[in-house]
Amino acid sequence: MKCPNCNTENPADYAFCLSCGSQLRGTMPPAPATMPVPPPQINPSATYGEFDPNAEKENKKALASLVLGLISIVGWWFPFTGFPLTICAIVFGTMGLKAEKRKQATAGLVLGVIFLIVTLINSIVGAVLGAQGLL
Repeated sequence: MKCPNCNTENPADYAFCLSCGSQLRGTMPPAPATMPVPPPQINPSATYGEFDPNAEKENKKALASLVLGLISIVGWWFPFTGFPLTICAIVFGTMGLKAEKRKQATAGLVLGVIFLIVTLINSIVGAVLGAQGLL
């Protein structure tokens, strides 16, 4: 087929001239039939990227356990603060073990247990010393 623009001979199945790039008349192939693309399949049991409000609550419990466990490091000196702090750290730590931040919950739980024992020992020593009149 001859190009109408530059008269260069081109193969019959070409849509554009090899020499000048002009469109060859009547040589445009029909557009290929397009098949509709099916929508992506969604797995209803998957929870990728979904917001879970319970997960946020569990993370807060894990953080509360860690903070209470850290505060109980000094709270054991006074049993009236040591017992509530350590017990709350243990409770929140246990509930926070389901969270994404379970390491924080575990640290708070361990600190809570350790300082609950220390607070208990402090209370017993104080009671014994108080009974002997040494306090």
